[in-house]
Amino acid sequence: MSSSETSAPRRKIFFNYRRADFPDFVERVRDWFALRYGRDSVFMDSDTIPPFTPFADYIRERVRDCDVLVAFIGPRWLEILKEREQQPDDPDYVRIEIKLALDEGKPIAPICIKGAHPPRNQDLPPDLRPMLEYNVAFLESGRHFLDNIEPLLDALERELTKLDALKVMAEVQTVKFDTMAAIQAFQDAADRQEWLTALDWLGKIRASGYVPSFYPLDAYEQQVRDALSLEQARQEYDIIRVMAQRSQMGKEDPQRIWEALLTFWRTQPGYDPDDLAAHFRPASAQTRLAEMERLATTDDLFRTGITGELLSMEEAQALGFIPDDEPAEEIPATMPDNAIEAPASNKQLLSLEQAQMLGFSLPWEKD
Repeated sequence: MSSSETSAPRRKIFFNYRRADFPDFVERVRDWFALRYGRDSVFMDSDTIPPFTPFADYIRERVRDCDVLVAFIGPRWLEILKEREQQPDDPDYVRIEIKLALDEGKPIAPICIKGAHPPRNQDLPPDLRPMLEYNVAFLESGRHFLDNIEPLLDALERELTKLDALKVMAEVQTVKFDTMAAIQAFQDAADRQEWLTALDWLGKIRASGYVPSFYPLDAYEQQVRDALSLEQARQEYDIIRVMAQRSQMGKEDPQRIWEALLTFWRTQPGYDPDDLAAHFRPASAQTRLAEMERLATTDDLFRTGITGELLSMEEAQALGFIPDDEPAEEIPATMPDNAIEAPASNKQLLSLEQAQMLGFSLPWEKD
């Protein structure tokens, strides 16, 4: 093992060449690359593919895994390329390998050998033209080869070292930039009230693992989920609003509006910005509500969570919300409009509408 092989960094070099275009010369170049990087670091399909391995799959795998693709351009390179274009049933692996390397963002090192000239841009198919963005090197036989092979290897290593440094910098910058950019993107989406987008950015921030300890991620997520819930309530309420408008024109049964509201309140309790309940509550329910408010006292009452309606302590016990033998806990006269009261076993209340839907008998309805 030479000192150059020992000191050189480990690389994965892929040789792209045509077997009909001076393969012996390519093998000579391969020997110099092997001296620099080690024989196992240089892939050449003539002697590297294991027996019985699927050729196409193995080639693609090695291209994706390489650090650089060295493309050898011989005197017949372009001529053979055009011939192979006329044979669609016979894949041109030289073209496939170069295109795959370009698609994968691999650097290309084009080398013209044995007097060949670089192809012109207009002579190449569009998918291969980006390879001409890389400067072309030249190698000839004899003295020219010995004078230029080592400088060529040195130049290639310098470019690969630069690319390594750029990759490291890009990774560091990406980590910092992605976190900062994601936070900014979330804030912008929230300002535009694009809540699904905002929630998606919060998920990316959490998944990144780079969340600052002071950043109130949980609070922001809850804020966005609450906004999404309110947005859904507005969308669903718009449907009831349209039904109500049709009812006012005599095209919809008012009872359906009331039933829609009751069903809607199961998932969106207390949401009634147009106060449709006041217009579409059945007369029997209106009478019961008035009676409940008459029976209730300011010192001894419950206020229901959905519509702000009142139950007296006596009515609450009669409905089974509070056991007769237990003292009732005082409930503040003012509760949030969207409060949801738990089942009776927890000594909390349902609204009048919920009680009716669940089949409870109100005191004035009993025999």
